[in-house]
Amino acid sequence: MADVKKELQWANLKVGSIIMLASALFMLLSCTYTYQYTYTKKSAIEQLLVTKAINEAIQKMVVDIKGSKVFVDVACLMKDEQPYIKKALSHSLLDAGVLIADFPWNADYVFSALVRVAGTDGDQSLIGVPSIPIPFAYGMATPALSVYSQMNQQGRVEMEVMIYSEKEGLKEKIQSLKGDSYYRKYVILFVPYTEKDIP
Repeated sequence: MADVKKELQWANLKVGSIIMLASALFMLLSCTYTYQYTYTKKSAIEQLLVTKAINEAIQKMVVDIKGSKVFVDVACLMKDEQPYIKKALSHSLLDAGVLIADFPWNADYVFSALVRVAGTDGDQSLIGVPSIPIPFAYGMATPALSVYSQMNQQGRVEMEVMIYSEKEGLKEKIQSLKGDSYYRKYVILFVPYTEKDIP
């Protein structure tokens, strides 16, 4: 009888230990879940990725029109990025000794930039249990339980530039100006780690 009682106590101790260990592990894993809120159209990281890629592409541009007056014209599908691209090109030209005209008829040349792409994309992978929405609890979800997770975001810009005038026609064509940026976030054995080339 004493042996049976000892075995029951030992079994209870084992079950209690397992429950405590599982609870501690669940609490530890729950701490790895983070919420990300975006209050603007693009998050700060996305904005930095795009602007860094734009600036990198523009830095590769070499033009020989110092002292000339140019009108900067930018065409791109990404309307939100268009004003920034135009201003960044204007600043770069001003640094190179080029004057900026407000209207094409006041300029010696038209500086025409055709932007093929200016944006971000990314992917995410997870080894563990993803966050699952809780039924009948609007907006609530279980925490993600991840042993390893990886989140990649890349910024990419590609444009071509033509410099021309009504009198001379085409003066110069720069086929492809490209810029890239990246932001990578890892969680390895519940420890977060980040790699990036943005501020």
